[in-house]
Amino acid sequence: MRASARRLYRGNLALGALGLAVLALAGAVAAGSLSLETPPLDALRAACRHLLPSTEPAELVIVGLAALAVVVGFRGAAATARHVRAGRRLLRRLPGGEPLEVTGKRVELVADDRAYAFCAGYLRPRIFLSTGALVRLTERELAAVVAHEAHHRDRRDPLRLLLAESLAEALFFLPVLRRLGDRYRQLAELAADEAAVRAVGGCRPLAAALLRVSAQDDGSVVSMASERVDHLLGERPHWRLARPPMLLSALALSALALAGLVAALAGGAGSVNLALLVSQSCMVLMTVAALYAILVPIGLSARRRC
Repeated sequence: MRASARRLYRGNLALGALGLAVLALAGAVAAGSLSLETPPLDALRAACRHLLPSTEPAELVIVGLAALAVVVGFRGAAATARHVRAGRRLLRRLPGGEPLEVTGKRVELVADDRAYAFCAGYLRPRIFLSTGALVRLTERELAAVVAHEAHHRDRRDPLRLLLAESLAEALFFLPVLRRLGDRYRQLAELAADEAAVRAVGGCRPLAAALLRVSAQDDGSVVSMASERVDHLLGERPHWRLARPPMLLSALALSALALAGLVAALAGGAGSVNLALLVSQSCMVLMTVAALYAILVPIGLSARRRC
């Protein structure tokens, strides 16, 4: 299972790298075809007087590619920052505890009556164990749980998942990345279960620990993935990637490569002036702004009446 998770992760990164490479190449071609020089004021006024923008399809492709590259960079950076902030908030909210060693592995003890354990941290991941788990689990069960989380720590799974999720968020036009990232998360859990079974010499302690953790003292129930239970019982996991996300991703990559080719051919014929191109949409933008200014107060007034 560890090998399967590794192959899936590498395939996920390879596909994401391919998408980024195609977009970077097409975006670079489009950026090279854009001219940021300010045209004469008379030309801008004349362009703004057009009711509809008179642009060539190739010009729209160039601007679209450049805009897509900016959107991808922004979404990737925003997703990474969001996950990092969420992780920091989680660690700050944890009740303080003392570090200790469990079965020879260092863990961070969390003062909480609920029973749980997890691995967190990107560059230097750590194992967190609640005092509730320390009290409720037997020695072998505790060893299995810590071995499970130690596998996540040694593999730096939090960082791997961060990269996979950021890639899927950034390259939103490749839906297969989301499916591969979700599947890697599941396989990482199965691989960590296998490491725990090897560490304690059987699946019974881990299964018992999962049952104890799933039923908390306060009556709440923590759901467990049925695939993990089946895997502990000896069943091999079965999973098949659906065709629609694969086909949509292949079409998106093909369209991106084609757009890059169009941008390259259009760039060879001459540069596209961005300021002039934007000014050709002046009338449309003013019309939309006027409608927005009229309709928004009406909508707010209707909401207050309701």
